[in-house]
Amino acid sequence: MENNIDLQAILCGPVDQVVGRLDALLGRLDTLQARNSQIFDRLQYKVVKRKNDKDQARYLNLLSLNGPDPDTLDLVKTQANQWFADPSSFWTRPNSVNTQFSGGRCYLSSQAQIVGHYLRAKCDGA
Repeated sequence: MENNIDLQAILCGPVDQVVGRLDALLGRLDTLQARNSQIFDRLQYKVVKRKNDKDQARYLNLLSLNGPDPDTLDLVKTQANQWFADPSSFWTRPNSVNTQFSGGRCYLSSQAQIVGHYLRAKCDGA
């Protein structure tokens, strides 16, 4: 970033050009603020992004997705017939000993299995 910023030059010209130059300057300040937080924490003013910037970032992230992970695809392939035959079974939690999954493979972490068993036991009134 330049040491001397000529604000008069930035603010002169057609509105669209001024907005472009100010956006560029604020973007550079936002980058500096993120990299040097201890300096910017001491300042009276902050660069704050627009409300929808996070939404825009989420949208761009969504566009960059390459599709479901291999485990999800495998689960869909093995369970598709069951779900079509009995749509309500889609909402049933898989359990770790269910042999309908490929080779009895479990798709849940140990922590998720424990929570699942707890919730099933609680629902059963145990």
